Amino acid sequence: MNYRRILKAGESYTFRRYFELPFTIDDILAELNCTLERKNLTLPESSKILDLQFLQQQLQRNLSHIDLVNQTARREALIVTTAW
Repeated sequence: MNYRRILKAGESYTFRRYFELPFTIDDILAELNCTLERKNLTLPESSKILDLQFLQQQLQRNLSHIDLVNQTARREALIVTTAW
């Protein structure tokens, strides 16, 4: 079966570039020998009471040390703050 190659051999692709390609996600995944399964996800629940005031204090404290000039910096600040 001959078909047009979507990805060029030897070329580097970032995650973003896959979404810039003029092909459907299913076609790109097929070329990579992958499939996508869409279904509802049931996550575990907890009855633990969270101390949201502590989290808010951590966010406010850390934001004074971070220059939030772009989306990446804001995302990383949230990740670092919530990892404590």
